[in-house]
Amino acid sequence: MLKRYSATPAAASATGGAGERGQVAGPATGSGSSTHVSEAARQAVFAPATAEQVTEAAAQVVSGRLPSWLRGSLLLNGCGDFRGMQHLFDGYACLSRVRLDGQDNRAWVSQRFLDTDAYRSYRTTGRLKYREFGTPAGTPAGPQPESSLLLRLLRSVFNTAYGVVVTLTGRQGFSDNASVTLTALPSGQLLALSEPTAATYLVDPNTLAATHHVVYGNKGGSARDSSGSGSSGGGSGSSKGRPAAPEAGAAGVEVAVAGGAGAVRSASSGRLQVFRVVDDMVHSDIQTAHIKPIPDGRLVNFSRSLPFGGYHVYVQDPASLRRTQIAFIRDRDPLAPCWVHDMAVTRTHLVVVEAPLHMNLTALMVGSSRQYVFMDWRPEAGTRVHVIALDGSRVVTHTAPALFTFHFSNAFERPSASSPGATELCVDFSVYDDPAILNDLSLKEMMDMPGKDISPSRLRRLTMPLRDAAGKPAGPARLDAPAPLLRDESAYGNFVEFPAFNTKFAGLPYRYCYSTAAVRPTNMGNALAVHDLQEGTSRLWHSPGGMPAEPCFVPRPGSSDEADGVVLAAVVGADGGSSVVVLEGGSLQELARVKLPVTVPYRFHGTFVQQK
Repeated sequence: MLKRYSATPAAASATGGAGERGQVAGPATGSGSSTHVSEAARQAVFAPATAEQVTEAAAQVVSGRLPSWLRGSLLLNGCGDFRGMQHLFDGYACLSRVRLDGQDNRAWVSQRFLDTDAYRSYRTTGRLKYREFGTPAGTPAGPQPESSLLLRLLRSVFNTAYGVVVTLTGRQGFSDNASVTLTALPSGQLLALSEPTAATYLVDPNTLAATHHVVYGNKGGSARDSSGSGSSGGGSGSSKGRPAAPEAGAAGVEVAVAGGAGAVRSASSGRLQVFRVVDDMVHSDIQTAHIKPIPDGRLVNFSRSLPFGGYHVYVQDPASLRRTQIAFIRDRDPLAPCWVHDMAVTRTHLVVVEAPLHMNLTALMVGSSRQYVFMDWRPEAGTRVHVIALDGSRVVTHTAPALFTFHFSNAFERPSASSPGATELCVDFSVYDDPAILNDLSLKEMMDMPGKDISPSRLRRLTMPLRDAAGKPAGPARLDAPAPLLRDESAYGNFVEFPAFNTKFAGLPYRYCYSTAAVRPTNMGNALAVHDLQEGTSRLWHSPGGMPAEPCFVPRPGSSDEADGVVLAAVVGADGGSSVVVLEGGSLQELARVKLPVTVPYRFHGTFVQQK
């Protein structure tokens, strides 16, 4: 059982944020000035341009000791260059690697920008070639001299007309800025993703260098690439949404083709390669960045084409990256598809929770703003919940009250609590009342000191029927609103993001969930939490003035105890210094802290790869 308690933190060392110890906190409220993320931390996290550390540099274990069994690399993805950007989701991909050797109690760090077409163009021209999430294409990287009203009007008219023309003619390009997730593949390489399908890269885990830009095509067409110099403007090309492919060897690009067999290899020449995946999938513009493993070793995800599309749900071979569609779900509004960031997976089913947040394609084309960035909220439509059998045999769509979410924890199937002999499916996730969090994450709001409190989100469970007592699959149902999982939601500051768990329990009933949390008042997540779902309690770790990133649970090898392991998280301290904390899995007691010689910017997601 986890109990909340207060602990006096150890005295901060002279190194400030990188050397001070966090504390296991009591109630998730504080005195105000001690709860807000410091100005120095904000400046470090959202630095105009993060410094690279291409060659591995030694880091220092400044407190405690690494567990002797902890040997491997914490690999992180996120944004590292926010010049000219308007939203947290806009910065260019920068990868971080913290290598830990518990036997010798040593650590090293490296950091590198991902070599994408979007980032190369940005460095060369000083402007955004493609629209990022909240920043229109053409936006300059820095302040510009004041121009005349006529010039501003002409520029606005041109940008609007250009956006409409390239979209209607099928020449609209999407950014290849793969800044969101990293997935370890059996080949040893990493798959870096963001939401545009073009934002798919293979990465060497040792050097953090992109080795291949993955582009998809089908047997009736060809895969197109945006890595070369052949595209211009917003990313022109001969196929809808696909910038023109360079010739082999052009602009430092080599081409490799896979028809669905064999693993992709690293580029022996050191040059970025195009890895063309030929499969039976239709062309798509966007995907989720949260590709998920399933029990048979394959991956599952969905892609979408805009407009007049829907969800193309597929399983993917992790070696060849070839995709096979298992289901198609039409958009409820083909001209305004819903935005879905993540999904949940059990051992046999995929669950897509479709909140009524609709993309405004006109705003997306011309760079204008809507109530929530480029999207509209239609709560009266409610939420659709799609349950897809991983064998492709069945799709059931339920309805639920309106809600918004980014991320999911675990999902699993169990005997029904209300219908003896039946089976139900449970999905645990971070739930918001509405999408106001999207506006909270504008850089203007996040840099504001002290700013308004961040929108609440709560750890909830959505339960739906799966099979009746006779084993017959359940049909569509009207679901109740997601139910609370914890007795006192104020214990974690009514804020849960980046939920994580021991992946040995993926798709199975589980007890512990880890997340970022809030010690309020604060306008961003500033704590870590472990939630005991059996006891309904939460425990926090908080370093005053600092900001932790997503928690990553690393289980002790060979242990069957769910909480036997450590939680790793990158932290920017109150002084702006960066570190990685190592916390005990059940209590969040700080076991060790690794001070990093480089500033690690805002991190979204990552993974831990054990040393073999």
